[in-house]
Amino acid sequence: MNVGDAVQKGDVVQTGSDSTIAMTLIDGSAFGMTSNARMVLNEMVYDPNGSSNSAFISLVQGTVTFVAGQTAKNGNMRVETPVATMGIRGTAVNVKIYAETGVVEASLGVEPDGHVGGFAYYDNVTGALLGTVTQAGRVTIISPSGIGQAATATEQAQTQQAQQADKALFQQVFQLAFPNYNPDDSKPKSTDHPRTDTITPPTIVGKSGTDPDTGRPTITYTIPVTDPDTHKTTDLKIIYVNTPPQFSVKDAFDVQATLLGPHSFKLGDHVKITDPDIGAAPFFDVGIPYVTNSGKLTQTTGPSSVPNSYLLSPTLVTLDPSTGVVTYNPDAFRFLGDGETAVYKFTFVSASGVGSSGSDSATETLFLTVTGVNDAPVFAVNNTPLALSETPHQTGVTTPDVIFPIKLNFTDEDFSDVASSFVLSKAVSANVTGTHATTPDLSQLPNNVTLASYLTIDNTVDPSVGVSRTALSNAGV
Repeated sequence: MNVGDAVQKGDVVQTGSDSTIAMTLIDGSAFGMTSNARMVLNEMVYDPNGSSNSAFISLVQGTVTFVAGQTAKNGNMRVETPVATMGIRGTAVNVKIYAETGVVEASLGVEPDGHVGGFAYYDNVTGALLGTVTQAGRVTIISPSGIGQAATATEQAQTQQAQQADKALFQQVFQLAFPNYNPDDSKPKSTDHPRTDTITPPTIVGKSGTDPDTGRPTITYTIPVTDPDTHKTTDLKIIYVNTPPQFSVKDAFDVQATLLGPHSFKLGDHVKITDPDIGAAPFFDVGIPYVTNSGKLTQTTGPSSVPNSYLLSPTLVTLDPSTGVVTYNPDAFRFLGDGETAVYKFTFVSASGVGSSGSDSATETLFLTVTGVNDAPVFAVNNTPLALSETPHQTGVTTPDVIFPIKLNFTDEDFSDVASSFVLSKAVSANVTGTHATTPDLSQLPNNVTLASYLTIDNTVDPSVGVSRTALSNAGV
């Protein structure tokens, strides 16, 4: 890096083993870095006439000393370290980061006019406030804990040697932040407005463009900066590159229910858009989880016993393309057997970018899965008496003298169990005694005679399908 070079969003500034660097940002913030130090300029949004300015800077390793500029006074300035993030409110800070251990030491400096600012620091893992620093001559030590655990912080008085070392570093950045500052002058000339004579901020209008390497949208700010010593004005260019958004979709799940009433959800509510430029300067992107009229029901899958045309019935699932609202009635899925699923695939478009239409879009997929439960069969008759006639000359013998079919009609909502309604039937032998015709009581027949049968569907007997008492009991009988 050479004197006068511009730094841009995302730039990494690093010093070597025998070098130092000092730089001033657009808002008047001044930074000094000793050898083997590293920092990243994540964000710098500054409008001298605005109140929504923001800066986000990451200090990675080494010793970095800085004086906060106008952003800390009229916006939000955050300085991140490996273990904690500091919220700055107009102050001078010295930060030392030990790369090997991740330990951070931070201390405040006394500004030329005698002002001592302050900062709050928050844990990077939990976001919890760890503490605030408002006194000079003390050092806050922030140490990392285990993975996923909050950092720990302690505060102690600085040694005289440490204070002298900090003072030397602060004097270097004071000369950048306060042009009239004289380390040997106990009454510096610039006290009331120490930073405003560093830059005479103009009204800045960004110019839109396209990054030649990535094709991403850009906004470039050209800012005239006057050197306080030479009074020479040069143009400082800050180029912001729009960040590509990332979309993720969470599928929907439900279970067949007996309670009446429709369920509904919005496709857009299941979309998460990750885009740091949404609502943030300078792009102020707009996230659109669901683009109007982009939704379609593209595919259905279900049990092999259920026709696909039935799964597409509007009585089961509907989609309103204009709003992306999916509506269905869980009670209508009683045709599903225990553990069976009906799966509906929807495709739609999500977008994020500049303007209401979005400059970045992607076709997303969401699956709605409804899982069935077991429904008990319902018998149409129970213990129906049957009129029988004796076979002549067989009264009183112990061998069966009457053979007749017993038919118990019942239905089952689970389509794969029956495919429609079916008949439970069995040719049953019954001993008839006495001299007159009798009607046997079905309730007295053995269970294996009453319930063992063949499954008859649409009046067609399939002798390969056996229905036992155990199977019927599992079905809810």
